[in-house]
Amino acid sequence: MKVEITMKKTMRISKIFDVTEEQLDDLMRGENPFFDELEEEIETGDIEYDYAVNDIDGNEIIPWE
Repeated sequence: MKVEITMKKTMRISKIFDVTEEQLDDLMRGENPFFDELEEEIETGDIEYDYAVNDIDGNEIIPWE
């Protein structure tokens, strides 16, 4: 039986910021004024792996968690 296995790696950090109204507006529009600062710390965060398995016809055998 042939199957397709897809794996993903998620890296997660969180940090508390005091934000201005302008920064909050940026965040609400999908812009992250803190991106560079967060990216500097991403390697120190949590890492999570997940995978899913489908047969060659695209039928799900094992779903993403």
